[in-house]
Amino acid sequence: MNFATQIKMIRKEHQLTQAQFANQLNISRQTVSAWENNRYLPDIEMIVEIAKTFNLSLDDLILGNTVVKDKLVNDTKFVKRIRLSILSLIFIIIAIVSALLFTHLPSHVSQDGVLQEPWFLVVLAFFSLLTGLIIGLVNLVLIFLHSFNHRRQKN
Repeated sequence: MNFATQIKMIRKEHQLTQAQFANQLNISRQTVSAWENNRYLPDIEMIVEIAKTFNLSLDDLILGNTVVKDKLVNDTKFVKRIRLSILSLIFIIIAIVSALLFTHLPSHVSQDGVLQEPWFLVVLAFFSLLTGLIIGLVNLVLIFLHSFNHRRQKN
């Protein structure tokens, strides 16, 4: 059974209008209508809330419905890709800041005649940039593989 039918059945079993159902979940009636008309699906937090509110099993709501299961899997993969992108950007920003600090921090000669420069910043910049680029490339490969598998499954 699809999710739209499940939601409508749950609502009718509890003898609720769309507005009453929506009020129990703190959402709008239009959202319930959109679910019941298959316009879109709720996120995982809302599915958990529906299960708790109406004493249902998550297995019934998710595993019995391939569309919902696929949406949740894709949402999870999307969140992982966003996290990888953010992590990659953080490393690249660390590299840029380290390089800028190296160029702007003064060097000096110590009392024993040794030139003191913050070379650790060069190493930090290099490894941060390398790490950020590797994470970014891994993310791009994962995105490519996902879209390739998605296209292959459609055909």
